[in-house]
Amino acid sequence: MEIGTREEKLLTVQEVAQILKVPPFGCTVATALSEMREPVRTAQQVLGHSSPQTTLTFYVQSVEESQRRAVAKLEEVMPTTCAPVAPQMHPSGEQASAK
Repeated sequence: MEIGTREEKLLTVQEVAQILKVPPFGCTVATALSEMREPVRTAQQVLGHSSPQTTLTFYVQSVEESQRRAVAKLEEVMPTTCAPVAPQMHPSGEQASAK
């Protein structure tokens, strides 16, 4: 087979993946769909996985920008400083039991 001739059949992503023995860009597709806020079930069906858990566990990767957004959202709803609570002591010097 000559590369670049118009008569030859173009290989599909799946065929290239089979030749190279790698998944056909599954992580990229799953992560992109996740970043687009598509349901994991959609990614599962697009990738042909039998379970959404497979898609989440092995294919969807955390993206740095998503992590930044998550931290920013947490900072909005959580107090920035939390004073540690010291255990209360009984006058005898023993730690008082929690009620």
